[in-house]
Amino acid sequence: MLTGCWDMGRGEKIGAITRLQKTGIICQTWEGISQRGGINNGSGVVGGEFHFTIENDELAKKVQQAMENQQEVKLSYQKEGFTFCRSDSDNIFLTGIEAVNGVSTPPEQSKEISITPKAASQNDVTIEILKQNQQMLANQEALLEELKKMKSQ
Repeated sequence: MLTGCWDMGRGEKIGAITRLQKTGIICQTWEGISQRGGINNGSGVVGGEFHFTIENDELAKKVQQAMENQQEVKLSYQKEGFTFCRSDSDNIFLTGIEAVNGVSTPPEQSKEISITPKAASQNDVTIEILKQNQQMLANQEALLEELKKMKSQ
C-alpha cells in the first residue's frame, strides 16, 4: 500500500528549484518546487510553480545543489494515479534532473564557481571581443576629435 500504483504519465519541465524540504513522520519524502521564468533569468515571465516529490536521497542531493547554485534545470518526472502516505505534490515524483544553460545567478548573489577548460576558453573569447570593442571605441573617439578639429578650421 505504501508504493505507487498506476503510472499515469511522464514528462519534463525546465525551471529553477525554489524550495526543497524533507517532510513526513512515517513516510518521509523530499518535497520541492521549481519555478519557470521570473526576474532572476531575465525572461520577464512569471511562470507557475511545479510541485514534486523525491524519494531518492541521491537525487535530492542533486536537486539541493542545483537550488544552491540557482541553476536552471530540466526535471524528469512521472505522475502516479494513486499513492498512499508519500506525496504532497499531487503524486508527481521526480525521476531525474539535468542542468541546462549554465548558472543563471545574478552577480551579487553568485558563489565561487570552478571554471572548466571549456568555460575558460569561452571567457577568453569574451575578453578578446571586449578588447576589440574597446579598441574600436578608441579609434572612433580619435576620428571624432579629428572631425572636430577640421570643422573648427
